[in-house]
Amino acid sequence: MNINYDREQMATVFRNFYNATGISIQFFDENLRSYVFDVAHNRYCNEVHRAAVGKHTCRESDKALFDECRRTKKTAIHICHAGLVDIAIPILYDGAILGYLILGRMKRDD
Repeated sequence: MNINYDREQMATVFRNFYNATGISIQFFDENLRSYVFDVAHNRYCNEVHRAAVGKHTCRESDKALFDECRRTKKTAIHICHAGLVDIAIPILYDGAILGYLILGRMKRDD
């Protein structure tokens, strides 16, 4: 399905969501292309990404989250390799995944 996304409007909504909650939010289409770039990495994630292995492991962690969400077509929650909570929410239409909302970089409450 070909959908035209209003990137500017989405960026405004996502920025407002981040400012109100402090929770990172991104949108990815069904091919995992990001349409709204992340508002900001937190300092912890910036440090993890400074090392090549950290950045690579982060991508692998994100891939595992997307794979689970795609396979089940349900919200997937996991603890990333760096110990933070990430959530992938599929956006469905007639059983097909149009994209994903990703919420993340949240500290665990345990």
